[in-house]
Amino acid sequence: WVVISPGYNPDKSKIDLPFNRIRHWFNLLSIDQLAYEVGTATNSKINFTEEQMIGLATQLGAKKQENLQEFVPNYVSQKPIVSFFSRPPVTKKMVDRVGEQEQLMKFLEDPTVSIMSLGGPIGIGKTYMAAWLINQAIAQVYKGLWIECSEREVTQESFLVALASKIPDRYKAAFIQDVKQKTTDRLDLLIAFLDSENYLVVFNDFHCVQNNKKWNEFFTRVIQKSKHIKIVLTSRVRPDCFDSPEWGTGTATEITLEGLPLDSICDYIDASEISN
Repeated sequence: WVVISPGYNPDKSKIDLPFNRIRHWFNLLSIDQLAYEVGTATNSKINFTEEQMIGLATQLGAKKQENLQEFVPNYVSQKPIVSFFSRPPVTKKMVDRVGEQEQLMKFLEDPTVSIMSLGGPIGIGKTYMAAWLINQAIAQVYKGLWIECSEREVTQESFLVALASKIPDRYKAAFIQDVKQKTTDRLDLLIAFLDSENYLVVFNDFHCVQNNKKWNEFFTRVIQKSKHIKIVLTSRVRPDCFDSPEWGTGTATEITLEGLPLDSICDYIDASEISN
């Protein structure tokens, strides 16, 4: 049970109840504490927007505020902001991957291919190959975005909101973040921005994304509307979206990595700086 009172102040207010005897039944929250608790809920399914949070607090008796931070009590330390994007791993010397490197560079240079799947079992080198590719792309004309799908909930909506923060035009950014707008219009505006900036986007461990068919809308529009966007999906299993009938022939490609030959083991150990 939670007893909520807009006027309750845990430092000043007194409650005329036998609280010592019923304390274990209730949790007393002031309105700002409630706002903070809901706004920072760890349950990923509870995803209130700032507007919804303000609306909830207003309905419970708080005065309407313009900034959610005004609901947060002063005594509560702020949680660090976790970036949606990550830095790719550092790559060193590649061992016996010349053929795969050539395929990756061909993908990067071919304007007709927009999406690539890098497949293979765990530990085969998918992440390392993708990291090598993004470094090559950045050295040319591309900007890179790396998304660790195993570390956070990656949805089309969270992707839209995260990328909107990178758009300098605040009106376009606000439009992309506005869930009331048509999803297709928001996606098209985002794709236009990514296309103008030549972005390579890597979704590492894409197999961790639940129901990845939901990404089909974004990937399809990238194929249909962009000329300079490249998408790389590293995955232990073949992504469901690759079965889409809307993707034209030759617009996506797949590479399945295999293990290195046994005679490469010494070179691999030297490149990895592994020692006894």
